[in-house]
Amino acid sequence: LGNPTRAFDFLDDAFRSELLPSEGEVRRLRLTPVDKGAAMSSITVDVAADGSPRAVIYDLDGERMRIEIRRFDAADYAGYELIDFR
Repeated sequence: LGNPTRAFDFLDDAFRSELLPSEGEVRRLRLTPVDKGAAMSSITVDVAADGSPRAVIYDLDGERMRIEIRRFDAADYAGYELIDFR
C-alpha cells in the first residue's frame, strides 16, 4: 500500500472488475487482481450517484483497510491561507 493509487494505473491489465449490489445511493465496484499470487485479495470502490468516489477498501488476505474520501470545502477553513500546489 505504498502507493494506493497504483491499482488504477493498471485496471485493464491487472484487475478484473465486477459491479456489486448498490447500498442506497452508493454503487460498489470490486477490483480483483488477475494474478492469483498477488498479496491483495481485492479493492472495492464506493461511488456516489454523481460519480464521485466516496471510499476505497483494500482487502489484504482478510485484513481490510478503508479509506474515506471527503470533499474539501474552503468555507470550513475561513481565516486560513490556502495554498494550491497543483
